[in-house]
Amino acid sequence: MDEFWWGFIIVMLYIPFLFLWGFTLVDDMFRKDLHAWSKFLWALLILFVPIIGIFIYFICRPKAYDAYDAMGPSYGYSGSNTGYPAGYQPPVAQMAEMPASDIDALTRMHDGGKLSDSEYESLKQRLSPA
Repeated sequence: MDEFWWGFIIVMLYIPFLFLWGFTLVDDMFRKDLHAWSKFLWALLILFVPIIGIFIYFICRPKAYDAYDAMGPSYGYSGSNTGYPAGYQPPVAQMAEMPASDIDALTRMHDGGKLSDSEYESLKQRLSPA
């Protein structure tokens, strides 16, 4: 009877571990923020060192990734297939929109005496469109 209970305990721990192992591999393969080599290296770690690999994977996984909706709210297509969340602008697009307000801010800082003439001119040249 003693062997039955040891077998029961092992099976009750082994089955959830198998599900966790499979979920970790599936989660790794479907992440959009990792490149192919990163996915491959995580999969190798998870496959060949399962217990440690799973724990390291979930410790290193970004917490906000669960809320990350790369394709938008409608079944995988939000009008652009860029892989960025809705409303995200790459830094170059942000810089194209900023100069007017930044030049105003620079002017206020210069008038307030926080920027010298040379600093004001150099920063203004950087922000002015070419």
